[in-house]
Amino acid sequence: MNLGFGQILTVLAGLHPDAKANVLEARLKYFQRIPFPATVEKVGSGGRAEFGVADFLKLVLTFELLAAGIAPRQAAALVDASWAESGPFLARAWISRSTPLDDFILVHPAGLSAKKNDAGSVEMGDAKDFAAVMRRSGQEGRRVVTVNAGSLATALDASLAKLAKTPRDETERVRAALNEWADVAGRQVFIKVKRRTGT
Repeated sequence: MNLGFGQILTVLAGLHPDAKANVLEARLKYFQRIPFPATVEKVGSGGRAEFGVADFLKLVLTFELLAAGIAPRQAAALVDASWAESGPFLARAWISRSTPLDDFILVHPAGLSAKKNDAGSVEMGDAKDFAAVMRRSGQEGRRVVTVNAGSLATALDASLAKLAKTPRDETERVRAALNEWADVAGRQVFIKVKRRTGT
C-alpha cells in the first residue's frame, strides 16, 4: 500500500489542526528534497512521490518532533537513526490504540555543543522509564522532548477519518495496511521490551 502526497498531507492536517496547511505542505516538500524518507518511490517522469506505510509513519513521527520545536533536518535525522527501535515501538502503540499504553519516545536533541552530524539520541520506554530519565542529572535529563506513543496512535487513527473526505475514501485500506505492518513490526518490540525489563 502506498500513499500519495495529498493523502499524507490530509492526515498530517488532522494530527496538527492548528498548523497552517501551507506550512505542512512546505515541510513535506522540504523532506522530499533532502530526501526523507529515503525509501520514497518516485512514480513516472513527473516524480510523483508515493510513500509506503513505514515512510508514512516516519513522517508522522517527524512532524511530532517539528511540533515540539525541533528543526526539520534534525528531526528527520533523529527519526531515521532510531527507526529500528521506534518503528516497532509505534507498531506496538498502534496495536494497542483502543486501550493506549503509557509508552513514550524520549528524544534528547543535540544542541549547542553538538558535533557535526550529531542530531541527538532517542530512547523508548514506559512511564517508569520516563520518570527515570526525568531524574537524571545534567543536560540529558534536562532537555527531553517526549512523544506519547499511545496518544499518537489514537490521534493517528482518528485522523485517518479525514481520508473519507477525499475523492477516494482510503480510510479502511490505510488502516488495514497499518494493521498488517504493525503485526509484523510489533513482534520485534516485545522481544526488546522483554529483554530490556529482564523478564
